[in-house]
Amino acid sequence: MKKLIPILFLSLILSACVTYRPQYDADYEKAVSSVINKNNEEIKFNGHSYWYPNRSTIPLTFPIPSPIEGNMVITNKNLYFLEWDTDANTYNVVKKLPISQIENVKATKFGFNHQLSIQSNGSNFDLFSYASSVGIDAEKNNQVLEYLKHIIKKSPVAPKRH
Repeated sequence: MKKLIPILFLSLILSACVTYRPQYDADYEKAVSSVINKNNEEIKFNGHSYWYPNRSTIPLTFPIPSPIEGNMVITNKNLYFLEWDTDANTYNVVKKLPISQIENVKATKFGFNHQLSIQSNGSNFDLFSYASSVGIDAEKNNQVLEYLKHIIKKSPVAPKRH
């Protein structure tokens, strides 16, 4: 009995830290579709992710800033970063970056941690990464990197690379 009480107490504390947001089910698809106009855009990548605004490198010094946790959707036209609003039970667009405004994209790596450093018009940098239940999804981030490099080369609006 003495062992059961601390386990129950710990379970109660940890369950209070969990917030609901739809994940990879019908509710998830509906929530993302309500924000992205699928008639005008084709979703290429979609999933749980982290965003470090105004960063181009992985933060390694203390205190390490907390990333913004949400959902990143990359279409053939835009990059969206969405945050779940538990009160409204919907996603809010907190960042929308047209692909045509992306000047450069590169992988920022530290060990197994592969994140996307995206430079947009005006030399603004943001650090993004897709994540899975076990950590940063390096494979998906590398796929996104190749896709974005390919598409920004094709974009007539993208500046020329030197």
